[in-house]
Amino acid sequence: MKQSIFLQILVICLIVFGWNIFHLAYNYQRNYYDTQLSEKPMILISPYAAMFNALEAQIDTFRSVDFIVVESDSVIAEMLIESYDLGSASDLIGDFNLPSIMKIYLNGKYYDLKQKTDLENIISSGYPEIVINYDDKYWHDTQQKNSVLFRSYLFGNIFLIVFLLIISVFLRLHFESRSNEYWRVFKNSGGNLRLRKKKYWQNSFLICFIPILLAVGAYYGLKYFKFLP
Repeated sequence: MKQSIFLQILVICLIVFGWNIFHLAYNYQRNYYDTQLSEKPMILISPYAAMFNALEAQIDTFRSVDFIVVESDSVIAEMLIESYDLGSASDLIGDFNLPSIMKIYLNGKYYDLKQKTDLENIISSGYPEIVINYDDKYWHDTQQKNSVLFRSYLFGNIFLIVFLLIISVFLRLHFESRSNEYWRVFKNSGGNLRLRKKKYWQNSFLICFIPILLAVGAYYGLKYFKFLP
């Protein structure tokens, strides 16, 4: 009896731990896609630096906007001089009207179609002089990858739930049927069959509770020791 309970707990634990690993793998891959997208800023170019101050105040509340960096024409001129060793031509470069640049670093987790459309509409309608430079193809490819990943995650969860239920029911029925002989002898020896019902619910509780407790404990243990973010 005890061996059968232990075996059922072990099998269900393995399935639950596999389920956790599947969930962690999904989160890891999703975070990877979002991080890669966050590293590609939207670059705005304008001859008027004052525009960026007004624009920044408008879009600063967007949850998809992580942070903003503005590089004025003077900063760009200094960068050109330092990058290409143009110290002797600094006066000449200063005579040019260089544009100012705003880099909008986006949070890939929240930069979905609605946020992208709203942000670009504000820029294009309110500030038509601003030139938008953004890798739309990379954004679209990332959205497709996330969509495929989410569908795979959803179907995987459905499969694991059904598989766990089937295995759990099968194991309970299998070991209960194998214990019929034990309970028949127990009854013939004067035992009360109510004990079987009591044991059944006790064992069912252990089979459900222990795997969940171990899985939750392992998850928070990994977080505590910083193996998980």
